[in-house]
Amino acid sequence: MVQKVKNLFWDARRSLKLIPIIQEMEELKKRGVPLEKMRALEMFGGYGHQITKDYAPYFKELEVWEIDPDCEASLRKNFPDAKIRIGDSYALLKNSDAKVDFVIADTALSDNPNEHFRLFPDIFRILNDSALVILNTVPEIQLEVLSKEQSDNRKRFYNTEDPLNIPMEKMLEKYNALCKENGFKIQWWFTNDRYFMYSARKGSIKRRLVHLVMSLERL
Repeated sequence: MVQKVKNLFWDARRSLKLIPIIQEMEELKKRGVPLEKMRALEMFGGYGHQITKDYAPYFKELEVWEIDPDCEASLRKNFPDAKIRIGDSYALLKNSDAKVDFVIADTALSDNPNEHFRLFPDIFRILNDSALVILNTVPEIQLEVLSKEQSDNRKRFYNTEDPLNIPMEKMLEKYNALCKENGFKIQWWFTNDRYFMYSARKGSIKRRLVHLVMSLERL
């Protein structure tokens, strides 16, 4: 019963375009990005029930990577025209000959001390000269005790002493530096909270999840 209510709530948000990824696609369209001509890659596809099903219709082509073989049947059923690859996304990233215009790395963050940090610098090798990248970032952690490994990883990656609160401007310093080191620049960017009405619910949510949407261009 609880799941049915959640599904109804999700469907209502979807119909009103209140799903974060739909909002991001609509914002990209407003900015004149020709999504319908672009090749997209989802690096952590899961079953494709949420994020993938909402953004896939915007793109010309779709490739989905997922490590869990139990997800394959669902992905092939829901996205019959997509290229589905089952395997470790980090290994695929190192060896893929794909060239894409759009990458979404909606990394699962539960019990993941590396967040999305292992994507770099390999992610740059699969990007076309102009590309969009969406990362799942965690700028604020309120009601959670980090493991020493995750705390150290956040300090090291973002060059900060406070792993619990990392302003987006501080995060952008890191992504700008990574882009420059790998022959790219950030043309523009925007963010979107993953949690519905986050500001009003901040006191009851353990961490703030934010999609960082970046437009990159090769130097």
